[in-house]
Amino acid sequence: MKYRLLIALLATFAAVCTAQSEWSDKKNWYESTKGINDGYPDVFYLVSTNILQEEGSLIAFNTPEEKSILAKEMKHVENKVFGDSLNFFAPYYHQHTMEAISLGKEKYDSLTVTIVDEVYAAFKYYLEHFNGGRPVVLAGFSQGAMLAKELLKRMTPEEYNSIAAAYILGWGLSEEDVKNPQVRPAERADDAGVCISFNSVSDTSAVWTPVLNDAAYSINPVNWRTDAVPATFEYKGQTLTASLDTTTTTLIVSGFDEPEPPFEPVWPSGCLHFYEIQFYNRFLHANALLRCAAERASGPTTSASR
Repeated sequence: MKYRLLIALLATFAAVCTAQSEWSDKKNWYESTKGINDGYPDVFYLVSTNILQEEGSLIAFNTPEEKSILAKEMKHVENKVFGDSLNFFAPYYHQHTMEAISLGKEKYDSLTVTIVDEVYAAFKYYLEHFNGGRPVVLAGFSQGAMLAKELLKRMTPEEYNSIAAAYILGWGLSEEDVKNPQVRPAERADDAGVCISFNSVSDTSAVWTPVLNDAAYSINPVNWRTDAVPATFEYKGQTLTASLDTTTTTLIVSGFDEPEPPFEPVWPSGCLHFYEIQFYNRFLHANALLRCAAERASGPTTSASR
């Protein structure tokens, strides 16, 4: 039954994508109120899973109601993470709903390919019509991070050379991922064209397997180290400590008094997936500007030479 539903949804999704392949329609893009500054780098952002489970629904079809939900996260990331010193672009892509998590790997991966196709089409349109040669910060959270990583793999070398950095927030980078030369894990605060990836937990027992994704690489977004040296930071009046567990590549955050764990039935207690952007927003903002400056200073590069 669910397999037949998946086939029907894929057919409908393909038709919807054809109708929405005209990315010139501004309704398919988040509308920033800040305008474009040619002196700023760009952010191309892919939103996380925001559409909760609906009976029989595996794909969100971007109704006005669903777009308003997605726009809340986009607005938060634009204003609280990347601020007014980067231009912000985000497409309304047709994403997995929460129910899709329950699919087997084969069906989930098949559906993901279709979604990546759409995201790649949006990115190509953005480069041709919106970018104007500015450095690009590719960023995504959760499902959006998974898609950002797959988008890197799809890019031509010319497209990849526009990327100053890729923020794969709340998703792991596996050994298989980094076999692709355009998926390179960050090693310090200012290397360009790399992937910044981490998954925060209160302890290693709280790992949420779907997003960890057999992670083999991670970086601490507070001190930008890849070893276990800890770093402290402030979050809503609490002093927290972040340190990498180099065995699991998870980011262990201690000292956090979580008021009410969100989505606990979905992920384990102690999984801090929900806070990946909230904890580190000011560090991500400063680092994006630093990596863009490093990209500009280094001049044109290729995936082989980076």
